[in-house]
Amino acid sequence: MRFISQKISIVFADGLDKKIAFDLGVELSGMEEIADKIKKDKKIHIDYVISTPYAMSIVEKLGPILGPKGLMPNPKNGTITSNIKKTIENIQKGQVNYRNDKYGIVHLTIGKINFESYKLKSNLLTLLKSLLKHKPNQVKGSFIKKVSLSTTMGGSVLLNHNEFLQINKD
Repeated sequence: MRFISQKISIVFADGLDKKIAFDLGVELSGMEEIADKIKKDKKIHIDYVISTPYAMSIVEKLGPILGPKGLMPNPKNGTITSNIKKTIENIQKGQVNYRNDKYGIVHLTIGKINFESYKLKSNLLTLLKSLLKHKPNQVKGSFIKKVSLSTTMGGSVLLNHNEFLQINKD
């Protein structure tokens, strides 16, 4: 699934991987010096953290800072990788991974406060189309029961997702 692009803030790598990260527009790339910067400024704005496998010994120490924010690199979502270039390019193009919880509910960020409304709408439409595209064959009837949007600490708003998909058919 591809959302409207987001920035990658930090890549933990050295050597050629560090150079590739900077060439692709990553704000911070390195090893211990980046970890020290994160430890000193715990309010630093980070969108994504990508790490090479050999840098994870450094990144692990940042678990108490990155973990609660959901930024800890993870091989399941592809943020621990040996192919830094491909991973950065995919994320910059807007790749997003999502999962559902045990009740079938998908929780996902479709934007940030600085996103324009058309970007939020595009991201929501992309999500809905992706969910319908990957619907299991065994599921009969209505696959998406309800769609609610909310801010992090606010109430939710119900959307008529069927009408939304009809209006925005390709």
